[in-house]
Amino acid sequence: MAQERKDRGFYKKYFREIDVVHGLQTKPEDRDWLLSTPEDDVKQSDIVLYLGCNVLRTTHLIRTVTDIFKLMGVSFAAVGGKTYCCGIQHYQRGDEDAARSVAAATAANFQKFKPERVVMWCPSCIYFYDDIMGMREKSFDFNHVAEYLVENIDKLDFKPQPETTVALHYHTGRPQSDAEAQSAQFLLSKLPGVTPIDVGTDVRFGRHCTPAVRESVGEDAWEA
Repeated sequence: MAQERKDRGFYKKYFREIDVVHGLQTKPEDRDWLLSTPEDDVKQSDIVLYLGCNVLRTTHLIRTVTDIFKLMGVSFAAVGGKTYCCGIQHYQRGDEDAARSVAAATAANFQKFKPERVVMWCPSCIYFYDDIMGMREKSFDFNHVAEYLVENIDKLDFKPQPETTVALHYHTGRPQSDAEAQSAQFLLSKLPGVTPIDVGTDVRFGRHCTPAVRESVGEDAWEA
């Protein structure tokens, strides 16, 4: 019981921090994305753009990706936040039953839009639905935002950019991570005026750079 109360406190604090930071960056009426469960009579969307939770801390990234989808003429609904939790926070704290229940509830909310595909932003969400839940193509089809943009490269109008050199921070060690990195590198290579360079990566970085990963790897790994 004590552990249960402790975990409830953890989840409340974890999601509240995200909500507060998100609220400081954007007004509810200015959001083009849903943070609550949709009604049963929602408009059908070809794509569910699944933002996850952590990107709400950086609202400018949400605005960027939703603007790109609009310019592409994609029929989409963007969703995210604690209502759409993938369950990985519960899973990492040893509560697998709750994690699977949360993931299934979120997947059911995706289906309310009757999408052809779910396009995901967060690598942890992809990992959980793919490696843990085994839902890819069984319950719904999904891939990463960068992969989706590469698949629809003909819908993108790349404008000339100021001459610049760009180094991409990416992750490796899993086929999915490699696919995401390769897609991002390809997109950068298509920007006129931008010269991508490869500074390498480290398999110890895992799926993404959490505080725990940064601490375990140490500062030396981040030096160019």
